[in-house]
Amino acid sequence: MNIEKIFSKGYQLFVQTFTTVAPVIVLYSLFNAGLSIALDYIFGTTNNMDDLLNSPLSSEEIPDINSMGILLNYFILSLCQMIYYVAFIQFIFSKIYKANLKFNLSASIKSAFKIIGIYILVTGAPLVISIILDDSGLLFMLGFFILYLITHFAPYFIINQNKNIIESMLLSYDLIKNNTFNYLLLRGMHLIITFIMLILFLQFYSLQIVFLLIPVMIGFGTYLMWIFDVYFYYSANNTNTLISDYIDE
Repeated sequence: MNIEKIFSKGYQLFVQTFTTVAPVIVLYSLFNAGLSIALDYIFGTTNNMDDLLNSPLSSEEIPDINSMGILLNYFILSLCQMIYYVAFIQFIFSKIYKANLKFNLSASIKSAFKIIGIYILVTGAPLVISIILDDSGLLFMLGFFILYLITHFAPYFIINQNKNIIESMLLSYDLIKNNTFNYLLLRGMHLIITFIMLILFLQFYSLQIVFLLIPVMIGFGTYLMWIFDVYFYYSANNTNTLISDYIDE
């Protein structure tokens, strides 16, 4: 695997598609912010969280929390984020395939639910084990970190090959196990992009529109990371031959 060529071709695709995705990223950032405010208003979760955060730790009076509202709020936002994520990954695939994008909302929602299921397992399994063993939290954090890393490519197997949750997690583990060093380099590139976004945030921190710029900057940085991930996935997945024009093994 040529990791340098993955980064090179990934950056080229980012530049080539920038003008296409830029309006989508900006509009989604505005939509997500507006939806979050609307859901807080509908479910009344803003006041709940304010009451909870402002209550003294020593207070015996715990404010009434609309738990169902908070869960519904989080679920709707997560589902919208997952559909957005699936759509962008499909867009990247279509550019590598050099094919027209055929967006299927029903299939995208199914993929989104599978990916949410992965995140539930990644979080829930270490949590259950930690509770059973009465762990202080170290076991949970360690388990979560390991599962998060080894299931990194599971969503791509779901989106590209329509694999189920368990199969996609196992395939992701095998992919990373067989390309550990290059995967660490990929994660290192993720950290560099994240650091650049942090620097940009600090540069624009004094502007009044900074909180509008943050999700947009995160959107562009995340899009670049997704492109690198997709190229890595294809380069490491020997069952795919469509990238011969992009990556020389």
